[in-house]
Amino acid sequence: MDISNISSNPPSWGLEKVDHKLQKHIARNFLDGNVSTGEAFSLEKGMVNINKMEQNARADGHVTLQEAGQIFGAQMVEARKIFNDAHNNPQPQPVLADSPAQPDVASASLVDVNT
Repeated sequence: MDISNISSNPPSWGLEKVDHKLQKHIARNFLDGNVSTGEAFSLEKGMVNINKMEQNARADGHVTLQEAGQIFGAQMVEARKIFNDAHNNPQPQPVLADSPAQPDVASASLVDVNT
């Protein structure tokens, strides 16, 4: 069996690419004001945990498909957290000047006292 064609680098399964995208999403949402400082800190802690999972998986020199699946699952949970944190505080919609005025309910009388 000729093993000269086998790469000495283990497959990364694209995990680094997903990590990079998640970091970009956290930074962009924080800079845009969609994510608070506390939320960004929490999201970064999640990314640290994912990086530890990756380091542990690479410790033996090979990331198995099962390990990659677990890491990818953790990345998707973190992506969902980023989305939820970015969308949990909707901005108030401006009131349009040409919108119909609301009736003054407090001054309206339902019973005519003169009859």
